[in-house]
Amino acid sequence: LLELDAQGAGTAGAANTVSIPGGLVNAAGATIRATATLRGAARTLATALTNQGTVALLGPLSLPATSVTHTNSGTIALGDAELRVALSGTGAAFTNDGAITANTAGRLVASGSGTWTQGAGGTFTGGTLAAAAGATLALDATVAPDTLRAEDATVALAAGVTTGDATMILSRTTVNGAGQGTVQAGRTLTLSAATIGTALANAGTLIVRHPGTSTLSGSVTMTATSVIRTLSGTGAGESAILAITGDLDNAGLIELDSEASGTEAGEASELSVTGLLTNAAGATLRATANGTVAHRITGSVVNAGTLELTPGRTAPLLIDGAFTNTGTLVLDASSGTQFDALGVTGIATLGGTLTINGLAGYVGDPADQLEVLTAGSVVGSFATLSLPVGLLSAIYAGTTVTISGT
Repeated sequence: LLELDAQGAGTAGAANTVSIPGGLVNAAGATIRATATLRGAARTLATALTNQGTVALLGPLSLPATSVTHTNSGTIALGDAELRVALSGTGAAFTNDGAITANTAGRLVASGSGTWTQGAGGTFTGGTLAAAAGATLALDATVAPDTLRAEDATVALAAGVTTGDATMILSRTTVNGAGQGTVQAGRTLTLSAATIGTALANAGTLIVRHPGTSTLSGSVTMTATSVIRTLSGTGAGESAILAITGDLDNAGLIELDSEASGTEAGEASELSVTGLLTNAAGATLRATANGTVAHRITGSVVNAGTLELTPGRTAPLLIDGAFTNTGTLVLDASSGTQFDALGVTGIATLGGTLTINGLAGYVGDPADQLEVLTAGSVVGSFATLSLPVGLLSAIYAGTTVTISGT
């Protein structure tokens, strides 16, 4: 037994450090234990660790040695504590071919320019697995933490490997390799200026937060439970942009949203699709303006489901591309001058249904002329109109659609 301990039970204490220049082998059947006797007292193993036995954390433990290789073929039990691994210097690495377990509060954090590798025979269960400050998580096997977090890092997925059932939070991070990112139903993937270069199967919720652009450059699959939500901020430069290289077939909910509220001016959310965005029958594409925000879709859109603008409020949405409607376009109007408007830079090919919901008891007036759609050109007409009382007809001009009170 090697125990990093201290006397007393106060609120602070001296650090406890074991430094072994030649490396430490914790043999099969042996135990290294980091206690939690003194809150705030650091436990440090300044050496290359080869663990074949058990490492048990009752308090935090750091492995700060530079240019060393750590291996685990035994068991590391994090409990509710944190293990910090500094992967800095030439050849710095940590390979897990054993078992790492954690309670909900337990964390393993790898930082630095080196690589933390989940070996094909290793397991990581519970808690948080995190990478930061240039570290690489190389996953040669699927891990099962509660949370996978990476900031200024890289996550590399080997062929046949997925990100499992974890909730993921990725900031300024790239995910690459031949494996697949997965967001299970009920789980969340949060991106901020991150890039997913692998295929992504999203059955849960994908949130793209400001600032900057997050990119999905592999194929994206969605189900009826899938949600994609962009969330911009209120400060300058706090736009949230999701760029998808290829087609996107929405079978669930896509929502462009903002943290702005009331009449607060916020930054826009943008969804950029280099291929075709198809909103399937039964699916919803929604632009939600909580302030004076006008969101944007770059790319061509085919709506066979429901395209809904700012439910309960009025604001515009711009589609920078072509628009085809065979489903339902839902707009709100609170007066003859306050209403949702859809802008299309390309050709708007119309069919399906136009629904306008009257807010705050709005009743159309004979003088009301609501220009609800502008486009490079308008082709066709809505097959069905569902309008507030007092709005009677649609006028189709070459580049506009106007709902009239006469």
